[in-house]
Amino acid sequence: MSTLNFDAMATCKADNWGMPLQSKKPKAESSYYDEHIRKPCAAQWKENEKPMSELLKMATVIHSKDTPSYDDFESTDWVPENKGFYAKASPWGNEGKYNFRSTPKKSMKASECHLYNEDGSTWAVTRVGPMHTNGGYDWLQLGWDDLFGFSAVLKDHPDGIYIVEQYMSPVLEDGTRLSNPPIHVHHMHSGPDPYVRQRMDPMTCAIRGLNCFNPLRTLETHGDYVCVAEDGGNDCHVESFHEGYGKLITHTLGLEGEINDVRPHHSETLVWYWEIGARWVPKATTGPGASLKAMSLHNMAGPGTYDPKVQRSFLFTFPTPSDRQSMFWYTGRLQNHGKMLRMKIHAHNTIFREAIIFAASPEQLGMTELNGFPMDKPHLPVDVVAAGFESNEALKRFLLLNLQRSQERYDALPSDQHRTNEKTCGYPNEACVVSRPKAICQSFAHLEIIDGFAFDRRQPTCCDPWEWPSGQVFTVVGFSEHQGYPLGPHAPDMKDIPPTLPGHVGYWLTYDSEETPEHSRWGYSLYNHDPNGGLNSVADMTGYQKIAMYINGYTSPHFNDWTKTPHSVVSILAYGALSHLAVTIIIVSILLVYTGYHTYHLSMKLLKDAPHKKSDDFFCQKIVPTSSFFYSPVRQDDIELAGRGSGND
Repeated sequence: MSTLNFDAMATCKADNWGMPLQSKKPKAESSYYDEHIRKPCAAQWKENEKPMSELLKMATVIHSKDTPSYDDFESTDWVPENKGFYAKASPWGNEGKYNFRSTPKKSMKASECHLYNEDGSTWAVTRVGPMHTNGGYDWLQLGWDDLFGFSAVLKDHPDGIYIVEQYMSPVLEDGTRLSNPPIHVHHMHSGPDPYVRQRMDPMTCAIRGLNCFNPLRTLETHGDYVCVAEDGGNDCHVESFHEGYGKLITHTLGLEGEINDVRPHHSETLVWYWEIGARWVPKATTGPGASLKAMSLHNMAGPGTYDPKVQRSFLFTFPTPSDRQSMFWYTGRLQNHGKMLRMKIHAHNTIFREAIIFAASPEQLGMTELNGFPMDKPHLPVDVVAAGFESNEALKRFLLLNLQRSQERYDALPSDQHRTNEKTCGYPNEACVVSRPKAICQSFAHLEIIDGFAFDRRQPTCCDPWEWPSGQVFTVVGFSEHQGYPLGPHAPDMKDIPPTLPGHVGYWLTYDSEETPEHSRWGYSLYNHDPNGGLNSVADMTGYQKIAMYINGYTSPHFNDWTKTPHSVVSILAYGALSHLAVTIIIVSILLVYTGYHTYHLSMKLLKDAPHKKSDDFFCQKIVPTSSFFYSPVRQDDIELAGRGSGND
């Protein structure tokens, strides 16, 4: 990899893995996996093996032979004995599209391994398989609840346990870890159960607030976390958390994820397994847990497009142009004070180039409609040339020059107007968020070329230390451009590249909330073009709000194309309904949509009148049209236009 220029950063000038407070890399040593997981678990796998449906709660393995089949919900259920767990109103488990006959019942196995270490910690590892795949970029959906059997562990440790290390990897039967290629982990997420998305019941969720999918994240991994050899290769499959910290677990967890065999179509059958593990210690006044602090995780992302008939759209990707440079951005607020421990980015590197997260508002970066930045349609990337810039590089310089101007204006303020260390502040309160604007982290795409194909690798990320007050505004900007490689072995011809490719630019922030008593917060927010808009944590959402997430493909609604996307109208009605009248409103709104009535004015009235609902962890904010802002519009004479269209110099 060529030398990277972290030109947005004030002090950080080299890849620090997004961890400005720790020099040790968050990965295992080269021999760790073999000595502490593979060899000790080898004897337990066969001894503890049972049918997956008997060992794991709500066991789910669904296979789609290729992307078109996956999009159309055409699948083979590899745990057919659990057929009865699909909800009637769910798009999954449809009798007309699901094959429940070709896989023998109880042929999918699972096993658990528990390793008790001398330091008082325990490795809990689960293996599921065997998977038989033949390439073609198939899709394998995995999930189960009560991950690691924590329901029993928490009975013995009612104050909770700290997870200090995680492990996730596809493996051969002998424990040899597989990289990408051949196996790509699109995502693997763990959070408070119930967590198997394919088993949720939208109607029961809406009416009774039960059987709702909870998309908060506690543990996670993605395909772009694979390391190149010089970074550790497969040793990155074991991730150590920040020294002195652990994820404090006081509730049972579930798992859901999706995996692809990226080899050419009709490849030789590959037999492999999925393994996931966590090393934990009890929360206690003595022993290894006594010196640990609780760390929290918040996932920031922007909205994606949605089509209820296309399953891939449930992954809320945005359509990134493959023939030109573009930029995707979103903004929001962090509702709790915190100190950053690590910032990880998730992106699709064949279309992604670079991203920067700023502790600044869009206006402080010059991102206004006057400067060519549309405020509506937050799920669509900005065409850089159409916005008036020659290139992504020119656009980046424009943002950095505006940031510099905003810093100068901040520095000229009287010191009593600086609120950089506020930890407790009423929200929303503009005085709480007057902190010096700056770039927090900068990330670059990283690909490894194997046999002429490009495969995602961990993105070099450079972060400066960051501590923020409650209500801090941030803005994420991602720059995209196709990297010039075919889609993969399954589609080797450059002619196979479509006009748009699915994009993600999301940041995963682990932080210390510095609270007493301590606890870990699990946050997941879909943001748009308004710091006060977007969808925040669903930890304490009502059932009526959760059904909106289901209706909208687990994304926040778009405030555009009202007549073309009626699901958005239904979603906004559901989000705005914070009383028991919500069921009636939802039913009426659905009838209106299907009979051709336009409910725009009614929706906006409900949206305007919806009160803020405070949750224990995050605010479920009132969703507002993306054209309004917390800050006053930037005046023409305040806008720094230098750098526009200046090319690469």
